[in-house]
Amino acid sequence: MKRRALAVVACCLALVLADLQTGGIPQMINYQGILLDGDGKLVTGNRSVEFLLYDTEMEGIPLWSETQNVQVIEGLFTVLLGSVKPIPSPVSTARPCT
Repeated sequence: MKRRALAVVACCLALVLADLQTGGIPQMINYQGILLDGDGKLVTGNRSVEFLLYDTEMEGIPLWSETQNVQVIEGLFTVLLGSVKPIPSPVSTARPCT
C-alpha cells in the first residue's frame, strides 16, 4: 500500500513538473494528501513523512527526496515540497507518468 501511494504521489508530481517546464520550476510545490494507517483508517497527529520524486511511475530512480514532520488532521495534510530541500531544476526533465 505504501509503495502504491508513493507511486501515485510520484506520478502526480511528475505531471505537475512536466506542465511547469515552460514557465520554469517553482522553488516549492504545495501538496495536499490523505494519510491512512495500515488498516485503511484516517490518521491524526504528527507524523514524519518522506516525499520522493521518481523518474518513472514504477520502479524508478529517485530524483529528489525530503522528509517533513507533518501535522495530519483526520487523514488530511498539506505541505510545501522543497521547503526542507530545494527541488533541483534537472527534476523538470523527468518523463511524465504514462
